[in-house]
Amino acid sequence: MGVVPEKALVSREAGPGDAATASSPAQRPAGDPLTYEDLLGEYNQLRERSRRTTNALASAAHDLKTPLAILNGYIELLQNEKLGSLNERQREILASAAYKEGDPETVAARYRLHFEAALARAEDYETLMARMKAAFVSQGKAGILKARAVEDRLYADSWLLSGYDLLPKLPALKIPTLVIAGDKDFIPGEIARHIASAIPGAQLVTLGNCGHFSYLECPADVRKAFDDFFHRTGSASPSR
Repeated sequence: MGVVPEKALVSREAGPGDAATASSPAQRPAGDPLTYEDLLGEYNQLRERSRRTTNALASAAHDLKTPLAILNGYIELLQNEKLGSLNERQREILASAAYKEGDPETVAARYRLHFEAALARAEDYETLMARMKAAFVSQGKAGILKARAVEDRLYADSWLLSGYDLLPKLPALKIPTLVIAGDKDFIPGEIARHIASAIPGAQLVTLGNCGHFSYLECPADVRKAFDDFFHRTGSASPSR
């Protein structure tokens, strides 16, 4: 994270017990308004978990000529739990030769564990896992390794950079913005609410009984949210 802004999202009078250090943060009394500093503290803890949810993005058959040598850095990050905590089975998979070689079955097994708590309904989870496994098989070992290398490069250019923090830049957005969140998402709703409040004129839509992959889990609700948003802002709704 970058420098924490001095201004709180919701201000309150400071008391003697409000002082905190990085190693011993002050506890917020029950019912006390959530400040921007509180939110960023929670965001820091969730950042490691949210990184894991982006792991599948680079699996979509990237065919870039990226040097495969940087794969060693990615696997080391995972094994050292820099991208989130792992259970014993995940550690076993990541340490295996089959995973490092990009074996589709082994990679699919790892992502079954990775996304286990990301979706609200079991049938949507199985649908996503089936699609991912089919994609891994289609890519083959070479395609998986290339995609993994691209992902490692993306991390190096963003999340792993010292001071990488997009939150303070949100007020600079000057275009109509729609923020969609699921009420079953593992990322707390406070994050989505802060993003929407920080962007001028942004609209927040929270979908019921929906997890992290709203476009997969609640497609009709997502389409309605977009249609309503385009109608409200006077923009043309994209063709389906």
